[in-house]
Amino acid sequence: MHLVFVTPRYGHDIVGGAEMAVRSYATRIAGRGHRVEVITSTATTLAWDDTLPAETVVEDGVIVHRLRPRQPRLTNFSAIYAKVLATGRLPHAVSADQFLQDQGPLLDGFEALLDRLDPDRVISYPLLYWPNLQALRWKPSRSVLHPAAHPEPMLSSAIYSELVPRARRIVFQTRSEQELLNRLFLIGASRQLVLPLGLDEPTPDTDPSQSLPETPYLLALGRVQADKGSRLLTELYRQTQPTLRLIMAGPLLEPLQPAPNVETLGVVSKAHRDTLLANASAVVIASRYESFSLVAIEAMGAGIPLIVNGHNPVLLEQIAHSGGGIAFHTASELLSAIELIATDRTLAQTLGQQGRSYATTHLSWEPIIDRYLAFLS
Repeated sequence: MHLVFVTPRYGHDIVGGAEMAVRSYATRIAGRGHRVEVITSTATTLAWDDTLPAETVVEDGVIVHRLRPRQPRLTNFSAIYAKVLATGRLPHAVSADQFLQDQGPLLDGFEALLDRLDPDRVISYPLLYWPNLQALRWKPSRSVLHPAAHPEPMLSSAIYSELVPRARRIVFQTRSEQELLNRLFLIGASRQLVLPLGLDEPTPDTDPSQSLPETPYLLALGRVQADKGSRLLTELYRQTQPTLRLIMAGPLLEPLQPAPNVETLGVVSKAHRDTLLANASAVVIASRYESFSLVAIEAMGAGIPLIVNGHNPVLLEQIAHSGGGIAFHTASELLSAIELIATDRTLAQTLGQQGRSYATTHLSWEPIIDRYLAFLS
């Protein structure tokens, strides 16, 4: 089978759940002898910076075509489109095409490259961006969509209502995501599959300079920004005194007010990240918006209990299936969950063991790829 994945960014050093998922699928399928290609941009950030060479290379058995974005994302994009992003409704003066162009990335030569490659399946991952929508337009009979969607106003915009139903095959990462898309779009005629992402092996940390905290800690992994719950966490630590110190590791995308007993590390190596995870008392995921949490399954695989935002149906689904965590709905419930994990070691161990058992049984990549290839054929 000849597959082409379309994703805005791609590479070992790209931080992001969808980007990691594409790489996981692509490299494993290529390892089974299929021809797998990726069309992506030369950008490494969502500003669509032209950083990497515009070229075709082979990475881990995958043929990667990097096209140069026609322009960077507008520096004030979020401010200009604040009302649109908050409501999902475009004013009459703004067309859908204009919004998608301003959001980016526009990739010169994209359609011509798809015509030349002429794959059996063209796989859009995720939904929201210009190249992914162009891939749905290309030859709908060959289209596969991984929406990687969560409840946000833009998802219900008319921009997407015409194109999403064109996808002949749609792969959801959770039942919650499937229910969301079926509420919003007329996709009953599409073939649908619910398929979780698999768990990668942890990378051993052999750098002796990367020391671990001396006291028990709560770990937050991923982008440091308000939408991911970072402000909620730091405000909790500014106003109260949780027993566990908080370690935040990930790109610092928004400034945060300093808080006692909180340490922000920025981006760390995968090996150091895995070591931090393996030694944490618990992992907290405070984000209200996730289509699937890789951090959650990584914590399960490491046997570390989870504390998750109960307003997030995807996270609730993940801990309901695994029995690997506690949900909170308010700041006081979050504080109570932290204290419960810190003081009740039997509970913490039970949650961690249940999460590990679930990950071992259900999140192995080999059967996931088997099901995926059967769905594509």
